[in-house]
Amino acid sequence: MDQKVTILTFNIAICMSLMVACLISLNHDDLRRRCYIRMLLCHAAYMLFELLSDGLMVIDLPIAGRITAMLSNLGFAYGLALFPEYVLLSSGTERKDAKSALAAVYLLCIVNVLIWTTLLWGGTVDLRVGSVPVGSGLFTALRFTSLLIGTLNYYIILRYTRSAGRRRRILFLMYNTIPMAASILRSISPKASEAALYQSSVTLVIIIIIAVRYNDQADHIRSQETIVEQGRTAIVHGRIEPHFLYNMLNTIYYLCGSDPARAQQAIGDFSDYMRDNMDSFRSNAPVPFSKELESIGRYLDLEKIRFGDELRIVYDIETMDIMVPFLSVRPLIENAVKYGVSKQKGGGTIRLQTRAYADCDEIAVIDDGAGFDPAQVPEDDGRSHTGIETARARIAAVCGGTLDIYSTPGEGTVAVITIPVR
Repeated sequence: MDQKVTILTFNIAICMSLMVACLISLNHDDLRRRCYIRMLLCHAAYMLFELLSDGLMVIDLPIAGRITAMLSNLGFAYGLALFPEYVLLSSGTERKDAKSALAAVYLLCIVNVLIWTTLLWGGTVDLRVGSVPVGSGLFTALRFTSLLIGTLNYYIILRYTRSAGRRRRILFLMYNTIPMAASILRSISPKASEAALYQSSVTLVIIIIIAVRYNDQADHIRSQETIVEQGRTAIVHGRIEPHFLYNMLNTIYYLCGSDPARAQQAIGDFSDYMRDNMDSFRSNAPVPFSKELESIGRYLDLEKIRFGDELRIVYDIETMDIMVPFLSVRPLIENAVKYGVSKQKGGGTIRLQTRAYADCDEIAVIDDGAGFDPAQVPEDDGRSHTGIETARARIAAVCGGTLDIYSTPGEGTVAVITIPVR
């Protein structure tokens, strides 16, 4: 008896720890992860209240035992209802596309809870021995609704997860099959322990949930690595534009005759500019903003040789304590020069500013140039647009930040990088 109490207490402690961990992690912006945590929480609640119910019945507290048994069934039923939601989120399917099937699953889960509650408080279920008369009409209805829920889940998995990948579909099918198999086995063999069957099935289900989440995280990491690798390649091959190279070399050529000292400085800046591009290809780690600022300064020094006083630069730096992907801010400066200042008669001003807030750091590139319609890609060979999209992807992948661009034709453009404080 003491050994059984020790095992029961240990299992309860594990379930409570799992529930606490889920509750701490529940407030998450990612809908799929939030649904996953809620599913895990429901199954942990089922196990916890089932164990509490067993313990309460052992010490002869039948009313408290029935209450915890009812809470256990609520947790299990809600977990079943959340499963198709998670399937749709994992496969990228809109909820409205499977609205009827989801509504049917929720309705059947409610019916299942009502039937179980009626059996529980009507005296049909004896929790001390875990027996339910197989001939009972309500018991048959309970099993039937469980099978209908499982069948609907099969339909949702097979119908809406074609793009989810083979491994994930197999895990989803296993998740749905194990509780159904336990229910069928209980129907075929009335002497089988229902509590033991369902507790074992839920334990396996929890393992599958963790496996699905691990698979999702592995896929996410692989996709982010691909984005970053493509971004690094794009910086080297896409951002070194032929027009810029031609204009720069042509400018240095004329400086060699008119101002050799300035030509020498321009060659040094140009060499550093090219080196920055190569360095960004070798490493994906974020760098201090000061290093990014040095690269921006070298680029602007080269452009000022061409544009002179028409290119005006204002540095409004309130904080340097920011980590950014290398060469993620410079493309914004380059676009401000190419599409803002150079397109406007008399040139214009580019302002680079940084701000530190309680929950995020902000980097803004503001110009009073020609501006553009954000709904249209600027007329170009596509490299600049690709450079901005690459910068946006790298900022999101490396720092979890965002890049937003606002522009008005004839007034200018504002590009804002927001990086959450970690």
